[in-house]
Amino acid sequence: MLEVLARNWHLKLLSGLLACALWVAATSEGVIVQDLTVPVEISLKDGLTLVGTYPTSGEIRLRGPETVLRRIDPLRHEMELLVDLSQATPGERTVHLDGSNLVGLPRGIEVAQVTPNRLSLSVDEALTLEIPVEVSFVGEPPPGYFFYGSRAAPETLTIEGPRGLVEALTVMPTDPISLENRTGPFIERVGAVPNSPEIRVLDTRVISVRVEVDGVPTAVAFDAVPVVLRGQLFEATTTPDDVRVVLSGPPAVLRAIAPGQILAVIDVSGLASRPESYHLSPRIEFVDMPSDDLEHVGIESISSETVDVVLSDRRISL
Repeated sequence: MLEVLARNWHLKLLSGLLACALWVAATSEGVIVQDLTVPVEISLKDGLTLVGTYPTSGEIRLRGPETVLRRIDPLRHEMELLVDLSQATPGERTVHLDGSNLVGLPRGIEVAQVTPNRLSLSVDEALTLEIPVEVSFVGEPPPGYFFYGSRAAPETLTIEGPRGLVEALTVMPTDPISLENRTGPFIERVGAVPNSPEIRVLDTRVISVRVEVDGVPTAVAFDAVPVVLRGQLFEATTTPDDVRVVLSGPPAVLRAIAPGQILAVIDVSGLASRPESYHLSPRIEFVDMPSDDLEHVGIESISSETVDVVLSDRRISL
């Protein structure tokens, strides 16, 4: 038996010494500290949101075995500082941060420090609202040209944010559009510009703006504009039977008006037949003209402020 134990005793002794060395190394591994950056996640119940800004990340100092700390990856371990405000109500809140807020921490690691260790937060109700778009402009067209207006599509946007901020908004401005060196109508695509980072635009559509630029307003006379009766039940005569109308507006719009697109309309509905004439004022109407163009057209004058209308006793056959 002793002979068996003594056989290759020097190799057995070396093996024992190596085992002891490995055990000592394993049990006396150095403890180190390591600083990491992790995201801050704030949990709110539905219908609430935060007002103002707050840190979106924090610094954590960890203490533990070197071999473990060196292998920690905040992304892989899904580490974050979680602030649970799921039971909070609107108002000001002060939250203290420590190791208990850190999720995703591997076992055997100690949280030595959290920075920041305190957050001042303001909680408000979340509000969704649809508000009109307001197009912003900078500069002026060159001499001899005039800015007549614009139309945005979509005309409204849906926004979301803290109630106090959303209710204070009346319009949603856009990126500014330059009018410099513009001598005709053009289309520009712009984005919305909330006045606060807490306001979110839920509508993802790009805003398309048609901008009307043309020569300075001019006046054009249109002769022989027909007088038309509306609501007519009896045969009638009108004096005069046509009028001269002077319109003002963008030169390109006035040039595009064709004969027959302007009418001098008189409403005779409800009027009885009689030998005496009615003295009625005509109303100028436009046929098949874009509403955008009509917004910039003004009526300067009508050659006859009133038209004499005689309604006979002969009914019109329907």
